[in-house]
Amino acid sequence: MAILVMDTATEVLATGLIVEENILVSAVSSTPRGHSTALAPLLQSILQSGRTTPHQLKKIVVGVGPGSYTGVRMAVSMAKSMAMALEIPLLPVSTLTALAYAAVPLIDKGPFLLLPLLYARRGRAFGALYQGGGDGLEVLAPESVQPISEWSSLATRAVQDRQNQVKLVMIHDFPDAQADEIPQFATSIHLKSNQERLPRGLWLASQTVRPMMREEIHEVLPNYILEVEAQVRLRERGAARFGNGLES
Repeated sequence: MAILVMDTATEVLATGLIVEENILVSAVSSTPRGHSTALAPLLQSILQSGRTTPHQLKKIVVGVGPGSYTGVRMAVSMAKSMAMALEIPLLPVSTLTALAYAAVPLIDKGPFLLLPLLYARRGRAFGALYQGGGDGLEVLAPESVQPISEWSSLATRAVQDRQNQVKLVMIHDFPDAQADEIPQFATSIHLKSNQERLPRGLWLASQTVRPMMREEIHEVLPNYILEVEAQVRLRERGAARFGNGLES
């Protein structure tokens, strides 16, 4: 019996099969605009490679975001459909938490802070701050969207509050223009350089959530946090027209 994991919330499409707490097979794709056509073939490929049929799956784990508005929906819709059809539990996990767990093997022993950040345009990022060093990760700052500079300041203060005795690791997907806002004392890990570990990160994140069964699966929704960019622009255009006296 295997566990299927998937996430399409970021520029990396991640899929994998977990058997007895180990990755049996995984596949990732870093074509941000190709998730819609790549997801189904990747899932089929890993099932075939793992000699597993859909009916041999015992659970499905899906990253629900935050992330790309279009991207988040793909894996969530696929996972919900499969879980309902196969009558197996669905475990919705935070993509940010999965990114954090995926980075843990890269950190030397000792206490540390993890700050996964996903670029949200306009100088902002989806993020959450975690503390590690013992069993699992403790949430210090819940998921939200803030300016990148605010996330950096928050993490810096958290390190200072601990007398600079903890490591700060930031996992991100920033373009080069935003990477300069990462504190120089932090260890910076770009998502693409650690993408192969994301399937396992999804599985580890699922250990902290309650499985959804049967009708509960309908309640699993993408976690967008932000409204769609097109809605923002439409509102801004409307506000500009009103300000120019074109509307009453």
